[in-house]
Amino acid sequence: MTGAPDSFDIQPFADKLAQMTAQHPDVALGEIFAVNLNGALHGKRVPLSTLLKLAADGPRALRFQLSLAGLDVFGDDVAEARIAMEIGDPDGAFVPVADTLAVAPFGATPMFLLQGMFGAQSQDVLSPLDPRSILLAQDARARAAGLTPVMALEIEFYLIDPKANTPACHPSRGTPLGRSQVLDVDLLEAFDPVLSDIRDSAARLGLPADTILAEFGAGQFEINLAHTDAARACDQLVALKRLVKVKARAHGLDATFMAKPFTGWSGSGLHLHLSMLDGDGRNVFDEPGTPVGPRLGHAIAGLAGTARETFLMAAPHLNSYRRHRPGSYAPIGATWGVDNRGAAIRVPTATGPAARLEHRIAGADANPYLVAATVLAGALHGMENALTPSAPCESDFGEGDRFPEAWTEAIDLFEGSDHVANTFGTEFARVFAAMKRQEAAALRARVTDVEHAVYLRNV
Repeated sequence: MTGAPDSFDIQPFADKLAQMTAQHPDVALGEIFAVNLNGALHGKRVPLSTLLKLAADGPRALRFQLSLAGLDVFGDDVAEARIAMEIGDPDGAFVPVADTLAVAPFGATPMFLLQGMFGAQSQDVLSPLDPRSILLAQDARARAAGLTPVMALEIEFYLIDPKANTPACHPSRGTPLGRSQVLDVDLLEAFDPVLSDIRDSAARLGLPADTILAEFGAGQFEINLAHTDAARACDQLVALKRLVKVKARAHGLDATFMAKPFTGWSGSGLHLHLSMLDGDGRNVFDEPGTPVGPRLGHAIAGLAGTARETFLMAAPHLNSYRRHRPGSYAPIGATWGVDNRGAAIRVPTATGPAARLEHRIAGADANPYLVAATVLAGALHGMENALTPSAPCESDFGEGDRFPEAWTEAIDLFEGSDHVANTFGTEFARVFAAMKRQEAAALRARVTDVEHAVYLRNV
């Protein structure tokens, strides 16, 4: 998969850089980064002259190690993938994403921020391991069918005590937060300094963080982003997640996007809202039907039918599987329902301009580009084949196929899926599976504190 046809067009970035340097003549430094398959950011700080050279000479003026795209969660090369020292650890191009160029709302030195993508080693194409490219390919598939995907993302996270690794204490009282706090406005007020700093800094970055709310868990919050095109929605979420961490540290806290950071408290999800527009800008999901219109039903059926084999892309880590439990608001099977938050696919509204589906499977730990690509691919699969959805469920159980309960089962399903290989590319499927197997093997070899607590003196 090579992504959008014009991925290497440097002119939008050159124009944006010229505008930004004119508006901010004091900025002489830039931080460039790309997002790898695990959602980690890899980059470097460079002088402004490097950005100007990139704008003048194109993506191959700035080189990035291709192996960075496939590092495991520990930051190690994946030997089985054979994309690092096994082939000499070659460089590829750095392909700038013009819309992400902004002035950093943090740091002592004025600095531009710029996200890019991994370009391939010897051709003017994007790397098959670049997650944004994988999403762009599905977006291009939709547009070729006369459809424009529109997405809005919601992300949950915990503010935590950086020393104790527990939920943050009440800021004014200094006492632990010990109860469910969903939509608690007093808690929003208590954490207003850090939350307002996040909101104000997001505005400076041009991020449409339109709602912040307290979630169920102690010290857990959610931020919603406004709807936009698919790639931009994920770009904005990448920037927002980094901003939340930076601003939490500035206020003496940490922030975590672990899927299930604490036993007894709710997990953190990444929810994605999807609608589709036709060439006239009309929402094609807005059709008569009971309980939903035909094309919305097709999209739901496609998502449900591919959810098990793509579950690894929504639940990529060992900890991800602690989040999906009955009654947890994290779905346990490929169900759907009308305004049912226990379902994997929720339909908040089926009529009018806001007709859409909400994909509620992914954890906050998932790579947003891979989640968005999965959602688009599943919806398009259902629409292209006019699939019929099952009956909607009214609980969090339903009759949908159960998701894998074990990480290794999800890896097996992913690796054996023709849908994954044919839709997202065989090279991506091969490397991502190898990465997850290496991570699983490394974690299996570790003796945990839980094993000490249970077994050390009891057997």
